[in-house]
Amino acid sequence: MLLGLSAAAFAACKPRVPAIVPQRDGSDVLRTEDGPLTVDGRDPQLGPRDARVLIVVFSDFECPFCAGAAKMLKQLRAERPKTRLAFKHHPLARHNRAHALAVFAQAVHLARGNDAFWRVHDRIFTSVDVPTDEELLAWAAELGLAKYDLDAQAPWVDEKLHADAELAERLSISATPHLYVNARGISGLPSYEALREAVDDAT
Repeated sequence: MLLGLSAAAFAACKPRVPAIVPQRDGSDVLRTEDGPLTVDGRDPQLGPRDARVLIVVFSDFECPFCAGAAKMLKQLRAERPKTRLAFKHHPLARHNRAHALAVFAQAVHLARGNDAFWRVHDRIFTSVDVPTDEELLAWAAELGLAKYDLDAQAPWVDEKLHADAELAERLSISATPHLYVNARGISGLPSYEALREAVDDAT
């Protein structure tokens, strides 16, 4: 009988509301503590689509703390390969090159897919200095892309960055990095132990 159950026991009997909700169009809605967040094919991703844990990172390519988060997330996925990672752009106005780097990386993603995006993602974040336009074009050439190929993606790149900016505003994200581990939001650069614990708690 439910009448004999304590409030805690009754709560434990309630079905768990899934954090990741697949949509008919192939996207997923992540139910975060700050509101719903959609992940779709425009977002660079790693990991299995059916993962029980989805990490979404809002990142700025010129942010040193985002570079630290990128390193941590790479280590985490090596330890927890069934975790899924999605990338959202959030270039901050105070970083002169952040928007140009986001445009470049997203154009590479649209032209060459996930593997190429994560290749340039890692290269940007591990560079000693912020890459120049000339360096970016040289990296693109290594992927078989000319400036024309990147420029051809401009309408879709603008659409994606605008959508990410609107989403960040709706979720009240003002700084980077900002992560969601399923429903839980993490603002700033966490310790590796705290990030791993959040993932294990969400599993």
